[in-house]
Amino acid sequence: MLSVIIAVAVVLLDQLSKILVVKNLKPIGSFTVIKDVLNLTYVENKGAAFGILSENRFVFMIASILIIALLGFVVYKYHGQSKLFDICLGLILGGGVGNMIDRVIYGYVIDFVDFCAFDFWKYVFNVADSAVVVGCILAIIFLAFDKKTKIFNETSNDPSGDNTDE
Repeated sequence: MLSVIIAVAVVLLDQLSKILVVKNLKPIGSFTVIKDVLNLTYVENKGAAFGILSENRFVFMIASILIIALLGFVVYKYHGQSKLFDICLGLILGGGVGNMIDRVIYGYVIDFVDFCAFDFWKYVFNVADSAVVVGCILAIIFLAFDKKTKIFNETSNDPSGDNTDE
């Protein structure tokens, strides 16, 4: 249930932020929050992350739907293993759904967070993107260090992970 609550919260926060951005930022294009560090810049991203696959919208939408469905299955099958893992799944699922809503309604994703402190970083992102990235990083850390998880050790009844029959 925690995953679903977090996913819904991410979707609501993402969509609310995009409504405010369209209303207030789209007419002016960009607004400096912290000079040479952070701008709010209205961008219509027709591709995947960082604009890739912008010419293949329907392929990307089908892939996104499949990934969201897979995440829904993972939430259903593995919820309750760990609060941290439930949080990770909720962040990833909510971010994916938030951006998919934009793709279905507008044909593009609304991005607006323009972190411009480094010359090598030219990408604009949104709340949903942030949720997916944070959720993925936390999930990788969780899966790398959690020895109790049943995801990779489903056949074991022994908490030590030893499956040998003696």
